[in-house]
Amino acid sequence: MLNTSKRKALEVINEVFHVPMSLGGLSNCEAKISEAMAAPYDDLKEFVQSQDTAHADESGWRLGNRMKGWLWAMACSTAAFFMIHTRRTQEAARALLGGFSGILHSDRWSGYNIYDQCRQICWAHLKRDFQAISEAKGKLGRIGKQLLAWEAHIFRDYHRARDGTIQWRTFQSRMLSIQSELERLLQEGAACHGPLAGKCREIWKHRENLWTFVSHPEVSPTNNAAEQIVRQAVLWRKMSFGTQSKRGARYVERILSVCATCRLQGRSIIDYIRQACQAHRNNQPVPTLRPE
Repeated sequence: MLNTSKRKALEVINEVFHVPMSLGGLSNCEAKISEAMAAPYDDLKEFVQSQDTAHADESGWRLGNRMKGWLWAMACSTAAFFMIHTRRTQEAARALLGGFSGILHSDRWSGYNIYDQCRQICWAHLKRDFQAISEAKGKLGRIGKQLLAWEAHIFRDYHRARDGTIQWRTFQSRMLSIQSELERLLQEGAACHGPLAGKCREIWKHRENLWTFVSHPEVSPTNNAAEQIVRQAVLWRKMSFGTQSKRGARYVERILSVCATCRLQGRSIIDYIRQACQAHRNNQPVPTLRPE
């Protein structure tokens, strides 16, 4: 019931468990859970921001009846946290990243340009852009098809290097000429006319952040980790219609962070929430969400 609307959750509580409760009572229960999660949430945020690599992504979130906000997520391999912000700006991106100084996986959205450390631009997004460029007419379309072919070649060798079929230094050696050729194609595409040529120009601006995964074997070439975590939150948004208050927003941030982190660690969400609430009620330290 963590990812459904209050009214649907209330129906289950009243009709299945036969526990009389009002919407106000349910909201108060959420507030108590949120209070219990406050300290572990803040600690979890600090943990993720201290990692060597992390993934960041964002999606729209409804705030109140009219106002559109944004749900931000930052994740590493063992933990994730969410943040609801009224805007999709560099200010919000700065609040999400905090003191993070590792390798950041992200898309090419300009808000992340505040981050002047090492980045890895998501190749899943690049593939979609190459596909769009390949559908253009004339020279630009031919360039797009070549970009798609090189993308497929890169990932074929990348997966072979990851599974040990070829050595990583062999993969790195092959990538030298491929990188040069792909960047040459981007330059040619950038010189063409039409709106799709703008994609080449934009990708070219990020060329230094396209190849981090080649020199750092622990770095993924995609941002799928963050996108998969955000997808769970999007499902909740579609069923619950967002949040109506700041208190509700804090509850969503914390409970989504708990759920995502427990899933990554293979922990029971219900068990953790029960333990956290019991500890909070007894004025004891709430169990950490950091991996053991």
